Amino acid sequence: MSIWFFLWLIMALILIGATGWSTIILLQQKQAWREYAKNKGLNFDPGKFFAPCSMDGRIDGVELSFFTATQQNPEARKNRQVTVFQLTDSHGYVDGAALGTTEVRNFIDELTALRPFDTSTIDWESKYIFHARNNKSLNAFLTAERVKILKDLLGFPSADVLIVLDETEGIFRFETSSPMTNVEKITSTVDKLMSRLKKLRSSDADLKQFSSLKEERTLPPAPMEPPVAAEDTESIVEEEKKET
Repeated sequence: MSIWFFLWLIMALILIGATGWSTIILLQQKQAWREYAKNKGLNFDPGKFFAPCSMDGRIDGVELSFFTATQQNPEARKNRQVTVFQLTDSHGYVDGAALGTTEVRNFIDELTALRPFDTSTIDWESKYIFHARNNKSLNAFLTAERVKILKDLLGFPSADVLIVLDETEGIFRFETSSPMTNVEKITSTVDKLMSRLKKLRSSDADLKQFSSLKEERTLPPAPMEPPVAAEDTESIVEEEKKET
């Protein structure tokens, strides 16, 4: 047996093993997502046999979606598959803010209607991006409890995180390398996120107060485009609302 045949055989076995392992993970993901979707009354799309699945629907008034996307990394030799889960809450928060981990900095920087927010007066971590439209409104919104919740959300383990808030909704997007193959883990993760969202929301009285604190905008509003971190068929944000 020649050395080249032996090396070819090893490489073939490695490729077969990697393909087999990926298929097992994919099947485990489909099973876990199908079970979670059934438990919560969500829509489940199994996809093709060797293609990723997805699920979406509403839980307690919050729109939830799970899907797989390809994350583009210009510095890497190839793209990678990530699990994306996004919560869109139709409750009002504050006008307006975009926060994220360093991986979504380019997207946040493109929101020209927002400016870097001065976080010197709050207990913040400099590694997190924080842009705002109305500083006075944000300062009123940022109680110690809300600051802690925002940092907890941005600190989601091994995930790229984007948060967009305005007076009518909040969008919370997480991209992780975990395939989320455990239904108990999915349930625990979503329950914890839902609990934090409810504590982060603004009451009608809060929104009225924040509105009275609005500053005159010196920058025109800009349309909000989906982040370029992942190629998918869904947009994580709607076009930014124009001023009345």
